[in-house]
Amino acid sequence: MNKKLHTFWKIMLIILPITTSGAFGILAWKSYQSVYGETNYTETLSRGFQKVYYAYGRVRVRNTQTKRFTTPKLDWISSYTSSDTTTVFCQDGKRGYLDLYTGQIVIPAQYQAAWKFSEGLGAVMKDNKLGFINRGGKVAIPFIFPTNPVSQEGVDYVFKKGFCTVTNANMKYGIINRKGEWVVQPEYDYISNPEFGYRKVLQNGKYGLLDQQLQWKFPLKYGGITPLKDGFLLFENGIQRKVALDGVTVIFHVVYDECRLLHYNSGEVTEDGNDILLKSDFTAFRIQKKWGLMDKNKLLLAAEFDSIGALTNDRFYCKIGKRWLVLTPEGKPVE
Repeated sequence: MNKKLHTFWKIMLIILPITTSGAFGILAWKSYQSVYGETNYTETLSRGFQKVYYAYGRVRVRNTQTKRFTTPKLDWISSYTSSDTTTVFCQDGKRGYLDLYTGQIVIPAQYQAAWKFSEGLGAVMKDNKLGFINRGGKVAIPFIFPTNPVSQEGVDYVFKKGFCTVTNANMKYGIINRKGEWVVQPEYDYISNPEFGYRKVLQNGKYGLLDQQLQWKFPLKYGGITPLKDGFLLFENGIQRKVALDGVTVIFHVVYDECRLLHYNSGEVTEDGNDILLKSDFTAFRIQKKWGLMDKNKLLLAAEFDSIGALTNDRFYCKIGKRWLVLTPEGKPVE
């Protein structure tokens, strides 16, 4: 019996380390997979390719036919449209370009930022300067344009009809052509991407509008301009009107973005102690970020106020900047 027990323990001394190491190995592998491993979530990239997501948040492209991966693990892959042939990806904090038809990286990750290709050129940032490359990755327009990190309105650096909005060293906006030449000098506070073919221009708080040939459709004198498919909304002197595509014919004399009924305190309370509010005969309306007052669609006070509320049925508190006024429906101040 002693000899058999001795043999048993010898075998156990061999088996136990192996099984213990194996168990620890399995646990370690499961732990790794839970943090870094492939998840069950996939998403179509393009025909024949899919994005495979990992627990750590990274993503990889896989050929759905061969089941082989075509990229290493990436930080993310940018969104794209059906008309795009490439999209931007990020790897270790740097941007590059991915071919949507082959699933392959065509321009390695090397840029601080990158935008989608437009008219054969892609805007990229290097050493805090913006330039443009072609689809082969060669520099087409040198890295000479700064970007504006404090712009209140976003600008995508894409070419439309041969033109692109960029900024100069003074953070003023202008427009360049595909050679990188200024065709609209950089002297404006903001120039938008095209909307229905038109670019909004902001200077000293006033908006104007450029057409596709970069000619002035409307001068710099409006509080706001909104291009539409069938015309334009022009905000001026507290009134917004809609004009036709000819820029002259008025379709609607007053167009507002929002309206709301005004209520005032009756001075009485419910049994629960809540104020009883009464509906006034007037409506507040908003254009851009300013408020005005109307009565049954008749304009009384232009949209020049930051806020409007009702004190009574014929007295209104109105705010302009830091100043509060009490006005009648006719706009007369009440002492």
